[in-house]
Amino acid sequence: MIFANDALSQKLEGAFADMHALHAATTAKLHPELNAEAIDVAGGCAAFAGTDSFLSQLLGAGLSGPVASRELDKLEAFYRDRGMDCHVELSPFADESLLQALNQRHYHVAEYSSVIYLPLDEDIPEASPSTAFSITPTEDTQRWCDTVLPGFFEEAPAGEAERRDFSIFANIPNVKLFLAQAGSVYAGGAAVGIYGDVADLGYASTLPAHRGLGIQKALLYTRLNRAKAAGCRIATAITEPGSISQCNAEKVGFKVAYTRTKFLKSLRS
Repeated sequence: MIFANDALSQKLEGAFADMHALHAATTAKLHPELNAEAIDVAGGCAAFAGTDSFLSQLLGAGLSGPVASRELDKLEAFYRDRGMDCHVELSPFADESLLQALNQRHYHVAEYSSVIYLPLDEDIPEASPSTAFSITPTEDTQRWCDTVLPGFFEEAPAGEAERRDFSIFANIPNVKLFLAQAGSVYAGGAAVGIYGDVADLGYASTLPAHRGLGIQKALLYTRLNRAKAAGCRIATAITEPGSISQCNAEKVGFKVAYTRTKFLKSLRS
């Protein structure tokens, strides 16, 4: 049995940090003009993928013991030199010294997110056959982005930075993409990243006209089975606390491992 404790947090945050580093490396390959880079800070990964990228932040820090002040000096210099503020996603199991240092340096809480998990030691149901839609893997990253993005940006079209970030993510070697098709129309999509024996489920959306058909559940089971076949022992995802996405995941057995806190400090005068 896998319990929601510090050992689980170390495992999941380690996988997220690995993903973070791969994202920075993929950004550097596809968009060399952004000068993307990732560095180790306090046992975590601080990545830069552009000043307008939501992926330019520190993940997975403080889980290996006390954090020295020089680590935050390095972190702040890294982002200050790149002309942006400092964003830190922190597990509640991070060493207390890191939280104290963030408080002393006047970081403030910007948001919370739920890290959910599902052990893959039991059989995962197959996606139920449907005449309304089909789920297939794809390597067409452009088609995947064009299908998934509108489901995330319903109020207004995705901007250039969002389209770039989704496209970069879709091209990470460890990421597998899936599309849902209703007849001749693409109706939704999702992704799974494989990092050791941890599967990160994310970037899932269904276009409004096709909701209520069971596409999200089918995408979820398809990715879980793909992860288990790849040797993963645990699946994880990040959701907004209490969101529909979290509730849907809990219906199939996911549990909340912990709540992350995002800290923010302005480094611009």
